[in-house]
Amino acid sequence: MPSSNSVIILSQNTVASNIYVLKGSATVEDYTKKSSPANPGVGQELTIMKSDFSSSTLQFSSKITPLTDFIKTNDLFVKHNGDSLLNSISGETTGSGSIQVNAS
Repeated sequence: MPSSNSVIILSQNTVASNIYVLKGSATVEDYTKKSSPANPGVGQELTIMKSDFSSSTLQFSSKITPLTDFIKTNDLFVKHNGDSLLNSISGETTGSGSIQVNAS
């Protein structure tokens, strides 16, 4: 669960789990313990495909990338002025949390 300082968007469907960090950070772990926990921070996202769990060497850290333009068109992001939030805290990495992702 993210700390009170973190702002994240979590999107899940039958194919993928996506975590977008707008403020703070998150610790992401899987139930299978195939991967070490990863810590995406401000302006980063983590996308895990269901097929990624078939690998015995899944590394969440290799799945962390800068936020894509896709999230910036998300209704939640737009309605809550996500661009303004990101611009106001550029470079900030405070907060942490824990989210367990189960793509099965």
